[in-house]
Amino acid sequence: MKKRKKKGKGLGQAGATMAELIVTFALLGIFLLAAALVTGTYFRMFTRTREYGNQKILSSTLTDMIEYELGAAGKEIVISSDGGMIDYQNSMGIAMQMKKNEDGYLQISVGSGEDSEQKEEMVYYQAVYGQNRIARLTFEPFEGKGENCLVKVTLALESALFTDMTSESSRIVYCYNLDADDLRVRPE
Repeated sequence: MKKRKKKGKGLGQAGATMAELIVTFALLGIFLLAAALVTGTYFRMFTRTREYGNQKILSSTLTDMIEYELGAAGKEIVISSDGGMIDYQNSMGIAMQMKKNEDGYLQISVGSGEDSEQKEEMVYYQAVYGQNRIARLTFEPFEGKGENCLVKVTLALESALFTDMTSESSRIVYCYNLDADDLRVRPE
């Protein structure tokens, strides 16, 4: 006796219909689109968080350096009338000047005064700042208790990656070799 083939199981009946393929590809496209959106959002948040952390570390490093330099100042400290530059003598009696340069970096120079010839400069460049620049650096006398020489330093950083990301920090620097009378603001 011969076996008969069952209907619907022949060679011409294998595979998927066009409607099944369209539904499958539509679902696959939706899943891939959702994955791409989540991944893109994640990477933007990751980059923004990393940049914010870098700004905070840079801000802390720069204010530590400023505090170290000004804290040990000898003789007198003179702040420019706009507060953007400070002249002082370091602990060895060498005239120094600190300010933000035109590229947005902290510049510490040997020599002081607006028209003095700068012999030597110490500037941290791109490798230290990464995608950040100093937007504003100001110095001002801080009226504290007693006869201590206190300088308020305000540092604002801005990111080149994220234009809306700025970070501002302030620190009060105690100049332990000086009295309040040794701090003055240069008249305009």
